[in-house]
Amino acid sequence: MSAVGSAVGQALLQGRDLSGENRALILNNLSVELANAGDGPGALAAIREAVEIRRRLAQDNPARFAPELATSLNNLSNRLSDAGDGPGALAAIREAVDLYRRLTQKHAAHFAPELAQSVINLSNQLSDAGDGPGALAAIREAVDLHRHLAQENPARFTSYFAMGLNNLSNRLDAAGDGPGALVAIREAVEIWRRLAQENPARFAPDLALSLNNLSNRLGEADDLAGALAAIRESVKIRRRLAEENPARFASDLARSVHNLSVRLNYSGDAPGALIAIREAVDLFRRLAQENPTRFARELERSLRVLAMLQAKQKEPAK
Repeated sequence: MSAVGSAVGQALLQGRDLSGENRALILNNLSVELANAGDGPGALAAIREAVEIRRRLAQDNPARFAPELATSLNNLSNRLSDAGDGPGALAAIREAVDLYRRLTQKHAAHFAPELAQSVINLSNQLSDAGDGPGALAAIREAVDLHRHLAQENPARFTSYFAMGLNNLSNRLDAAGDGPGALVAIREAVEIWRRLAQENPARFAPDLALSLNNLSNRLGEADDLAGALAAIRESVKIRRRLAEENPARFASDLARSVHNLSVRLNYSGDAPGALIAIREAVDLFRRLAQENPTRFARELERSLRVLAMLQAKQKEPAK
């Protein structure tokens, strides 16, 4: 679909008498399609042009075009991040957030969701820039916004709220607030579990992700039994998903099986840990053969754990 979408976008750009508004819209959408198709430079060039056009339009008519400029700035931030330009990505998302913040002050019901999503992106860019406190403050704001939105419209925003809690847990953990991180991920898991019961096809992957993170938080809190139970449930879900769609979920399964090995080892089950890490290595090895750039580091990590467990098994009993 991305290749087709890219071709359609390129063809539309050749049309005569395109207004600036329509050209910017096509370029914005084309950038997304090109990024999905793996053409990072093309995607970046398209969104840069879209931003330039929409910036001019917004100067002449801010009431109409400021929201579109904010959308393209958000997309520009993503493309710059993909290209490794962290400072540029941060500058773009800061400008997008500022625009959405002003728009939300005037029309809260309409623009609060866009503000919340942009603040999440801001948190990610601040984290990548090494600004942990700034990233934490931003994700707190996003979670507060999504909590309010979910209360008003649970069908639409509850899943966004749960994902925000998952991200908040990670930020709190990075900041050294283990208890706060555990509270946030417990709430996320409760929400995902409820959503997955209602719609397993859509929300089971998110439940598995948060269970994986819950296992990490419980392990850090020295709740070994709880950590092991959470990662076992995550592996069970991801194994089923990977059987149905290996291209999409095999990597998630590999990560949870790796974590299962760690939890089994901490719980004193060295043989079980060795079985699990061997499975993780096999999964990552296949993934790395297909995409070494993406998976070589994770394969290396699992190989180190395998070597450690094998050496431990050979140690004489004391």
